[in-house]
Amino acid sequence: MLKQLIYVSQAIEAFSDDDLLALLQVARDNNQTNHITGMLVYRKGVILQVLEGENDSLAALWSRIKTDSRHHNIFEIYYRSVEERDFSEWSMAFVNMSQHDLSTVSGYTHFLEEDFSLEKFHVKTGLVRNFILNMKNCDL
Repeated sequence: MLKQLIYVSQAIEAFSDDDLLALLQVARDNNQTNHITGMLVYRKGVILQVLEGENDSLAALWSRIKTDSRHHNIFEIYYRSVEERDFSEWSMAFVNMSQHDLSTVSGYTHFLEEDFSLEKFHVKTGLVRNFILNMKNCDL
């Protein structure tokens, strides 16, 4: 069964560009092997990620992510069954929002700059998904 997971977390320490590139390379290699697709959005230590894959592969990956010592305050926004992938063409798309002024991008929202809390992300689940889909379609 195909599943989609969206989660948000905070980096223990901000990632450098080199750290992000290394993370992406490992993620892309592992995701390709395990038929996982998705997108990672990073902004000033906040990680927002969508992952898609078969239930067993995604559940195993989610278990590893939750124990990764590079981040904390890990909140599952949703984990649901889907008919098709939103990111089928990417083993891991990436947007580093720290490097761009995105206020003019269609669908941009300041929710990643607000106080970081589980309640905020649960209340704004639809907003989070729309934001990710807009990031997928913008040309940065």
